[in-house]
Amino acid sequence: MINFIGIGAQKCASSWIYEVLKNSNQTCLSEKKELDFFSHFFDKGYEWYESNFQANNEKIIGEVSPSYFYNSDVPRRAFEYNPNMKIVLSLRDPVKRMYSNHLHEVRAGNISGENLNFETALKNNPLYLEQSCYSIHIKKWLTYFKLENIHIVFQEEVSLAPQTVSDNLCQFLGLDKLPLIETTKINESLKNKNKFVGRFFNIGGNLFRKIGLKETLHKLKNSKVLGSIYSKNKIHISETIEPMSPQAKAHLAKLFIPYNQELKTILSIEKLPWETT
Repeated sequence: MINFIGIGAQKCASSWIYEVLKNSNQTCLSEKKELDFFSHFFDKGYEWYESNFQANNEKIIGEVSPSYFYNSDVPRRAFEYNPNMKIVLSLRDPVKRMYSNHLHEVRAGNISGENLNFETALKNNPLYLEQSCYSIHIKKWLTYFKLENIHIVFQEEVSLAPQTVSDNLCQFLGLDKLPLIETTKINESLKNKNKFVGRFFNIGGNLFRKIGLKETLHKLKNSKVLGSIYSKNKIHISETIEPMSPQAKAHLAKLFIPYNQELKTILSIEKLPWETT
């Protein structure tokens, strides 16, 4: 039975959590990070869900799907599957999360034209705002799970003290401490300047991973010639679209004040590790 799920929120270090836990021989995580079973594929049933795990007496068996946090059906479904489920919730500054969410949608090609502008995109995608109202969603989870079953990871703390965050995560899950994984940014909103060069690296990278040569792939990416071509072909999405305006940032910061206050009350903490408090 699966006994751990990472529930997001989206663009809040969930990929970092997945990679940290994949690095332990005491865990069995799904090969694909986001199974989205309890949110989008619940109709496939438990047998399909459990077929994604090749467990062999590991302490922790689970997966990470950011869609779980805001989907109102998931807490009940997860509880009915395993009432002792250990849950890892990752959060960050809600305004920055929204903008990162926007960059993700741009990179995915889900928006275009005037919706490339963040302020316009807010009207196009209401989920930008909804996902950042953390207190609303965590209360739904606390309807079914006790707070001690939920471990909070703040992305801001991952940036400042990743080893401490990793140690605390392992302690919550009952795992031995892990040496920190390579501190490169994971799941950045990058795109290729030249799509053909990007496709070459994607195909080659997938092939090396498939035949078990991840270490060799890492060395090639950091080699002088290939590494230079790879990095120079990448551009961050934020360099291609307008930044969030100061007016929008101030408006959203004010909007989130009551949600942040409620979140602090729920978690019994005096301060959150971001500016918009």
